Order: sequence, then C-alpha cells, then structure tokens
Amino acid sequence: MSEKKFFPMFIDISDKVFLVIGGGKVAARRVKTLVNFGCTIKLIAPEVDDEIINLHYDKIHIIKRKYDITDMDEVDFCLAATDIAERNSKITWDAKLNHIAVNNASDKNDCDFYFPGVVDAAPLTIGICASGVDHKLAKQVTDNIR
Repeated sequence: MSEKKFFPMFIDISDKVFLVIGGGKVAARRVKTLVNFGCTIKLIAPEVDDEIINLHYDKIHIIKRKYDITDMDEVDFCLAATDIAERNSKITWDAKLNHIAVNNASDKNDCDFYFPGVVDAAPLTIGICASGVDHKLAKQVTDNIR
C-alpha cells in the first residue's frame, strides 16, 4: 500500500467546533495550537491537565467525564487524544461513522488530517508537516523557522 499524501490547506476555523477527547499532554499541545485560531473547543476527559485549565480561553468547554458517542453531535472536527490506543481507535471509528474529520493521536495511519508545526509570524502563518512520519524533524524545522 502506498503512503497517503496530505494536501497542505489553510482554512478558517473560527466558526468551527473541535471535539477533543483526552485531557493529557497531547491534548494540551493540540488545544494550545487551536486556541490561537478562534475555534470552539469541546474537551471531554475524566481528568484534565492543568496546562489546559490554565489557558483561560472562553471558547474551551471542559466536560469532566468519559467519552460518549453523543459527544459527536454538532462538531466539525475530532481529536482522539487519550492515552489508550484502543479507545482512540473507537473514537476515530465513531467520528468517521458520523462523517467528522478526525485525528487519532495513537495511529498516524488512521488520521484524516495532521497537526502541523505552526509558525505564526504575522502576516505569515507557516505549517510544517512530515506526513506523520517524522514528528521530530517537523518540530526541528518549525523551531528553526521561529
């Protein structure tokens, strides 16, 4: 099977809702990136990292409980970012069943989109992605540009 190729596309997400399932370090990194682009974030997790709580972003709605498929209602994108790969796979399945683009933090091959390294140097916004193959390289290039 050939490697999937991802098209770099910049979109306005200011009126979009991101469902983030998981409250740990990976979720925190994703949320910290998203808040800079004005979207609404619905975060579901029994426990939430202080890094997320301390963001004080009025468009983050934190719900401290386990995920339920009804959480997919009225969202545009989903991030499966728990620390359990099997749970992320189930969340990804549910998202795809509901025609919601999803990023599975546990499985690069089961993602509809990746999170790029983002450099915000107004008026430029630069996204760096290694197609899920080499996160360290993408981070290194992003840091070098910053």
